[in-house]
This record gives sequence, C-alpha cells and structure tokens, in this order.
Amino acid sequence: MARVNKINVDIVPTLLTAANGNRKALMIKNNGAGSIFLGDTDQISIATGLEIPQGQQLAITGDTDAYWGISAAGIIPVDVVEVL
Repeated sequence: MARVNKINVDIVPTLLTAANGNRKALMIKNNGAGSIFLGDTDQISIATGLEIPQGQQLAITGDTDAYWGISAAGIIPVDVVEVL
C-alpha cells in the first residue's frame, strides 16, 4: 500500500513523515521553484540538510526514521510517497 501526502515545506522545519517501522520505501519529490533540504531531525537547516533541487526527487529504502524538510526561501510544495 502506498500513501501519498502533499506537504508545503517552509523556511521553518516541516515534518514530512513521522517514523514508521512498517515503511518499506519513501519517495520525496520537490514540486516547487526552489530547493528543499532534508534531514532526520527538527533541527534541520539549509546548512546541514541534504539538498533536493527544484523538480528532483529522492527515493529511500530500508529506513524507518522521521524526515523533516526546510526551504531556503518561501513555500515549496512536496509530494511524500510512503510505501508500507
């Protein structure tokens, strides 16, 4: 089963997905006009996060941690697909 969530990432840390021990895979797609930065804590910043540029996506398997995002400027729409 796949669950799709549409989330707006802002300039403050935004929870993209909570920790989930049943997760098999996760895909995060940046649908906005700027980069988002990804991390596993609410202390994420643009200096410490993994950059996902405009129009790009990241697939993660084998990880059940929570993920947070932050943008450098403004609201960035993101699709988060969680495969359970």
